[in-house]
Amino acid sequence: MKKLKLLSTGIVLATTIIGFNGSALAQQTDIQSDLQLKSANYNKTETKLTTKKGNIIEFGMPRLQPKNNLKSQYSGLNPKTLDSKIKKVDDGIEQTIIIEPSSSNSTIEIPFEFQNGEYIKLAEDKHGNKSGAGNIFNKENESIALLSTPLVDGEKNGKIAADIKNGNILELSLESEQISQPTTMTVTATATSYSTYFNSGSWITRDGMVSLSMNHKPYLTGAAGDFESITRKLDSWDKLYAKHSGSSKWKNTGGMKDQYNCHFDTIGSYKNPWNLEPSRPDVSYAATIAAACNPK
Repeated sequence: MKKLKLLSTGIVLATTIIGFNGSALAQQTDIQSDLQLKSANYNKTETKLTTKKGNIIEFGMPRLQPKNNLKSQYSGLNPKTLDSKIKKVDDGIEQTIIIEPSSSNSTIEIPFEFQNGEYIKLAEDKHGNKSGAGNIFNKENESIALLSTPLVDGEKNGKIAADIKNGNILELSLESEQISQPTTMTVTATATSYSTYFNSGSWITRDGMVSLSMNHKPYLTGAAGDFESITRKLDSWDKLYAKHSGSSKWKNTGGMKDQYNCHFDTIGSYKNPWNLEPSRPDVSYAATIAAACNPK
């Protein structure tokens, strides 16, 4: 009788263990299936951005890193995926991400799918702060597209801290305790070209000096904030250099760039065209500023 009772107890215990493991396995399988379903649905609506040089930029699935860097209780699973959608906008693509109240003060990761060595670099202010605005570069280190500062719908007091991981993952932390209902965060990538910034550019002679005369568009100096202004200055210079540096009249690249940055940072939209003279001395940026962009 004792042996029979012991055998019965063992059967019950084994059944319980199997049931527990089966339940955990089923729960893990459900989570994996949910992630796979989200991935499949996401890929069906995927929109690609092709730059003027043929580079392809794609948004990956945004995901939420838990607070305090807590690891998933299920080994091998990715962080929580977030609901989002992508649509085309003028010369770019826009990803809208749904943020739940519980997501505030957590890190949202937005991976970018690159195919040929592209990478992201974020703009920084003099204190090293980053807002999420940045430039996307090709493997030749040329700026080919812009990232705008992410916008959070209805969030006036929230602050976004940003960083880049592995060159292609945008990390955004929404530092706010004010989100009480689901809201949206919008991230935009825009392909740019020479004509994005300039109506025309030609070599002229004025006051006996050869000059590159640039007629610029309002977009060049019309950024909404300092971070986006930094990205446009860098990107537009790359476009200008690619367009005109092959001319026999081009020389003194360092001095020309200082003159360009001086025009951008000082006279800006108040003067059109901008004139850059290769024959002016290559002094420092500070000295170029002190000489009203025309060092002698």
